[in-house]
Amino acid sequence: MAPVPVSTLLIRILLGLLAAWIAVVVHECGHLVAGLSAGWRFELLVIGPLRLARGPDGRVRFEWNRDIAMIGGAGGATPTHTTRLRGAMALNAAGGPLASLLLALFAHLALVGPHAVHGALATFCGWLRLISGGIGIINMVPMANGPFVTDGLRLLRVLGHGPQGAREIALLTLCALEARSVPPRDWDATLVERGLAVRDGSMFECQFELWACQRARDGGRLDAAGLALERALALAPRAPLELREACQREVAALEVARRCSTRPEGLGAHDWAPPESSAPPGT
Repeated sequence: MAPVPVSTLLIRILLGLLAAWIAVVVHECGHLVAGLSAGWRFELLVIGPLRLARGPDGRVRFEWNRDIAMIGGAGGATPTHTTRLRGAMALNAAGGPLASLLLALFAHLALVGPHAVHGALATFCGWLRLISGGIGIINMVPMANGPFVTDGLRLLRVLGHGPQGAREIALLTLCALEARSVPPRDWDATLVERGLAVRDGSMFECQFELWACQRARDGGRLDAAGLALERALALAPRAPLELREACQREVAALEVARRCSTRPEGLGAHDWAPPESSAPPGT
């Protein structure tokens, strides 16, 4: 067998990298399309070093991804209502793997169909079939994935009716309340309690501890807020960068609240500002 020229190998590698990038884009866009079709609001799209995110002012901006945990891609949309969350989240979780498998199917048909492609395009479609199909299959396997969980595990949790399923619905409900700028003191306490009923050291537990802190702080219960924040900070090193930064912002907010509590007039309603969304992404 004649050796393959170096230039041909380089072209094949470059085509593989391009196929991988496109496969990730399609997977994350599958999540976003599913979320947006349910009436959710776009929040985040991360592809390698690129990040498109909604800022505190509501504007979507391009920026560089600074979180190595998201280098493999992430897409997130936030609920803006508190109805039919279970079905919408199931669709959101399944949207990514479904998009990946459809892309792999299209690439396969391009290789074996009556008008099969040849040459470099065939190499590209071969890579696309392999990588996109692999992404779709692996993401449907229910397991932990660094600080995140796979789409398959998220789907099983949201469709279940145990503590994990209750936590998923509570998470989505609180995300919707945040998106609507509902003050934390007006959140239903049982939502936070349901989230904290599962103690697994995950980023989800960290998020609920942070919400518990915000709710207690906004209600003037600063000692309870401090304890919740301590627990959130203990879990933060294993959380994504955005959640770690939200915990640090809460440290400053709680310090301001403590200082205001020593004033004769106390902490008024005008001192509260809606927190920046820090909830985990949809994927």
